[in-house]
Amino acid sequence: EKEFNHYRRIMPVTEIERCERRFAAVATNLSTGRELWFTEGDLHLAIRASCSMPGLMSPVRHNGYWLVDGAVVNPVPVSLTRAMGADIVIAVDLQHDAHLMQQDLFSLETPRQEAEEKEGPWHTRLRARLTRMSSRRTAVTPTAMEIMTTSIQVLENRLKRNRMAGDPPDILLQPYCPQVSTLDFHRAGEAIAAGQLAVEKKMDELLPLVRTAV
Repeated sequence: EKEFNHYRRIMPVTEIERCERRFAAVATNLSTGRELWFTEGDLHLAIRASCSMPGLMSPVRHNGYWLVDGAVVNPVPVSLTRAMGADIVIAVDLQHDAHLMQQDLFSLETPRQEAEEKEGPWHTRLRARLTRMSSRRTAVTPTAMEIMTTSIQVLENRLKRNRMAGDPPDILLQPYCPQVSTLDFHRAGEAIAAGQLAVEKKMDELLPLVRTAV
C-alpha cells in the first residue's frame, strides 16, 4: 500500500474523465468471474483494483463486490481499447518471458552439464552426472511467494495467448527483462530501459502507423 499512497500524493487528477489522455483500467469481479472496465469515476480506485494481484495485494471493495487484478481474465486488454474506439492498438506484453523466470527458479541443470552427460569420455560423463545429483540434493527450495507468482504468470501467459489469437493488436511490444520480478519496484529503471529498447526494435512498424493516424 505504500506505493499507492505515494502515488495518490503526487497524482493531482482524481477522476478518469479529467485525465489528459483517455484512460481505462480492467479489474476482475470475484463474484462473477467477469472483467470490469473502469472508463469513468475514481481514478485511484480503478488503478488500485486493476493492480490487486491475488495473494499479493488485498482485493478492493466496490459496489458490493470484491475486485482483483484484471489480468486474471484479460492480461492484455486489446478488446477494451477496441471498444473505446481505437483505430490502432499498440499492446505491451510484460510476461512473455515468464517461462524464463520459471526456468531460472526451478531448473537445476545447466546446458554444459547436460552436454557433458551425453558427450566425452566415460569419466567426464560420470563426473557430470554425480555433480548434477549432488546439486539436486543441495538446491534451495523456491519460496512460496516465488512459486505463487511464477504460477500466476504461467497461467496468465496461456490465457493471454488465447485471447490475442482471437483479437490481436496491430503492434505487440515485448520488453525483455526476466531479471525484474513482480515486486521489484526498485528496478523500475531497468524495466523502462527494456521498454525503450522494445520500441526501438519495432520502430519500422510503428512509424508508418503513427503517420497514418495523424
